[in-house]
Amino acid sequence: MSQHFRAFFDLTSLFESFTNESAPSGRFAAYSAERMAGEAFPPMQLCEDADSIHLRALLPGASLSALSLEIVDNNLILRGTLPAVKGHYHRHERYVGDFHRVIPLPSAISEGPLEAVLHNGVLSVTLPKDVSCRRRSIRVLYAADTEPCHD
Repeated sequence: MSQHFRAFFDLTSLFESFTNESAPSGRFAAYSAERMAGEAFPPMQLCEDADSIHLRALLPGASLSALSLEIVDNNLILRGTLPAVKGHYHRHERYVGDFHRVIPLPSAISEGPLEAVLHNGVLSVTLPKDVSCRRRSIRVLYAADTEPCHD
């Protein structure tokens, strides 16, 4: 068998092993913690402005009772469970099961109550920055009559 055909059969074998995993449909596997190993879940965006850190995480099907958020040592810890939906699937590519993600925060956040909102499968968290970490501008003045510093 030539090298090109061997590569084709190796690729075909790999594809078959992927599509024949056990799943509710018996054809395509659900995305579980084991299957997603090495991939960050949930997918999210983390950004900041002058006053706050903003996080948005995609959690389709999540309920408030199945989510937990904590701040520990300048890390946001997100835990939860996404329930499996019963049924007969031809494809099941949505993650189900328990998840845990530790997100390092780019700045210290202020003490006090924090809130998060879950709406249409998107978790939005706004964390106000600690006053000492907020960016401040320094106004520079022109002084024509001052003498420069000399050592």
